[in-house]
Amino acid sequence: APPACVQLDPPPLRRRACARRRRPARMYREAARMNGTIEKLIRNKVDRDGPDTFRSVFLSDFLAESGHRLDTAGLVRLAGKLADADLRAYLPAISSALRDIARDTDGSGAEFAGLARRIAGRVGRDPVQGPLLDSLADIGSDRPDLAVSVARLLVESGSVHQAAFLLGGAWRGAPAECWGVAEPLLRSKDASDVAAGVRSMHIAWKRHGIPDEADLFVALSGVAIRPDGAAAAEVMAALVDVYPAARDVDPLIEYMARRHAVCRAGLAARIQLTPSPFDDATALRYMIMCVEGEPEPQTVNGIHMALAWLAERDPETAVRVVVDHLFNPRCGSASMGYALQEIGRVSPRRLTAAILEGAAADCTAQRELSLPSIVNDVAARADLEEVLDPLFAALESGDDAAYRPALRMINAVVTRNYDTTRDSGQASRTLSRLVRYAQARGIDAEQATRTGCDNDSLKCSSLIDRLLHLPPRVDVKLALQNLEGFPALEKKFGPDWIKKEAAKGDGTRHPLVVQLSSISLEKIERLSAAPPGETPDECFNRLFRLRYELEPLETPAFLDKALALLEANKRCAAGYAKKMKNPDQFRDTVSEIALVAPFVAGGYEVDPEPAVGGKYLDAAIWLGPQRVLVEVLAPRVWEPLMLLEGPRKVPRRRIGRKIFDKVKGQLPAPGTCDDPVVVAVDMSRSEATPDDIESYALGPEVHEVAIDRRTGKTISYTVARDAEKCMHSQDPRTDSISAVVYFEQSLSSSLHASVQGKVIPNPHASAPLGEAALGALRRVLQAIPSSKERSGGGAP
Repeated sequence: APPACVQLDPPPLRRRACARRRRPARMYREAARMNGTIEKLIRNKVDRDGPDTFRSVFLSDFLAESGHRLDTAGLVRLAGKLADADLRAYLPAISSALRDIARDTDGSGAEFAGLARRIAGRVGRDPVQGPLLDSLADIGSDRPDLAVSVARLLVESGSVHQAAFLLGGAWRGAPAECWGVAEPLLRSKDASDVAAGVRSMHIAWKRHGIPDEADLFVALSGVAIRPDGAAAAEVMAALVDVYPAARDVDPLIEYMARRHAVCRAGLAARIQLTPSPFDDATALRYMIMCVEGEPEPQTVNGIHMALAWLAERDPETAVRVVVDHLFNPRCGSASMGYALQEIGRVSPRRLTAAILEGAAADCTAQRELSLPSIVNDVAARADLEEVLDPLFAALESGDDAAYRPALRMINAVVTRNYDTTRDSGQASRTLSRLVRYAQARGIDAEQATRTGCDNDSLKCSSLIDRLLHLPPRVDVKLALQNLEGFPALEKKFGPDWIKKEAAKGDGTRHPLVVQLSSISLEKIERLSAAPPGETPDECFNRLFRLRYELEPLETPAFLDKALALLEANKRCAAGYAKKMKNPDQFRDTVSEIALVAPFVAGGYEVDPEPAVGGKYLDAAIWLGPQRVLVEVLAPRVWEPLMLLEGPRKVPRRRIGRKIFDKVKGQLPAPGTCDDPVVVAVDMSRSEATPDDIESYALGPEVHEVAIDRRTGKTISYTVARDAEKCMHSQDPRTDSISAVVYFEQSLSSSLHASVQGKVIPNPHASAPLGEAALGALRRVLQAIPSSKERSGGGAP
């Protein structure tokens, strides 16, 4: 986009006073007016056509057509003012002015040298200086004597990058003088000086063909073997350009590519450009050499682009190298995904098999977690059957090491397929293969795929979840031994009941028995302690395994403490134990206990399963003068997909409907109950998030920003709720819900259970919560403290 119009300042007052002494005031005003007009013309031209317009239009020609002619001194002043105003925007115009100034300069050209040095010092190595460098090389060709003298001044001032272009252009007209400036640069200890010396010779060879190939090759060889690798990238660029005319540079190109990562990246990038300086066989040999070298962070992006190029020409090498890069922490870059897509398009079966082999060889937690994103890239442009076939082949071969990564990769293909194409045929075919595999291993596929909907992608994920977490062989002795550590639980679930449940077949045993048989206190103790000299990767993998070892311990430990509390307060422990023995009610009953136990601990009166209007709710809790009816639920929405890195877009409307659909059958009929009803959502056993619950109850957040159109500044920023999309607007029957509560039960390392949550009152409730009941709910759920608590008071 054209730059903003810049107001160029008039000359300083001191200069203006001097000018008045030299000439009449009228002449000065005329010159100032004209100068202002010239600047305005240039600004308008740049604003209208963009800065690059002066790449093809000479500034002097443009001024002449506009009726303005400036002498050398005037051009120098104009270029200086343009540079002061906006060097980047006016650099093409300034570069054009430099050519005109150099053409009209006599002798040493002190004015031109001063301006060139001033501009070069300010622009440095900025990548936008292309027009300046082109102008300098052209000036060198037209005025070699001037170019050499200015180049010396630039070298002295440290602007060696620009000096190289003046020398390169001047080399034909003054070879001895140019060599006299370039040779000290090549022998310098400073890498930028060496690079400038090589660049000057490179430019001279490309423009004029001198020095000839043999001389240039000798000079480059001397620089290339320097132990410090100074100017390695510049040497490689020159060698690649020389190659078509002098094939004997091939050994030096190979030497540089094997020795320096920056040379490998530069060579790979040049091979991919059209036309390439190499024949097909040489290009392929060089490219393989580039991608097989040790990567560097600053060059790895170019190497991954090279792998994509290699996919068509040598897919076998591309597959082998990209898998090595996948599991190398030094090789991460955004272009890796592009390389995987290109290789997956050409050779999906071979690439998938190689990735699986690499993951199975060292299946760390980090590798396993990265597999879904890797497979997404591989499958982006591939035939999905070609991706799935080697994965199922690995499963059916009985390779234990490939078992988990293969299932993870299959699930990534299925869920990605659902997310992007919703190809039910693909999901159905994959499900059939998974069912056959599961049945051959004694898994009840029908029970494992009972998800509550007919989506085959979801069923695939559910079955993969079961295959990844195969029901362990229940060790009755270990289960009874672990039960002894939970006395309250042992009292309600005796040894005889444990033995009876353990005798049942896989998939039908009670979850509590499976959990008790899965607890390994020895493993937990071993994984809890960090060994000496542990690396970050080893620590991550140890904690990852510890998390899974603690999982079966959490529920028994929580239930033991909760049942002991309920028993001590003579609250419904027997009723809850009876419900928990039913496998289908176990999870929901745990959620009920998680909510009720803190109120029992706080001394509130709790009545389990009160009958209200012919309905039975989960609990009635007396909170001050008000009886509050509670219905607890843990909505399970696409659980397997969420657990297995499934679709990125969670169906939030479905979560909202789930809340009301679950409780609408339990709500008292209108007019049969005046007590407030609270719906409590257990977040610790649900895929719903706090934002999902709040958006459903009150409406989604709306961000309103007021902006001053004149200044563009933000005046105000507010966040509100869109009430038109709240649960009341979607279904007025929800007015029978007085509040929605979401809570989460957690277990600390000391096995101390706690519950935290938030209360969201329904502003449209037909039976609203009183202040006392609302405050009690908030205090028990450790959410917003009441005013009494903030002032130092305790719970009632």
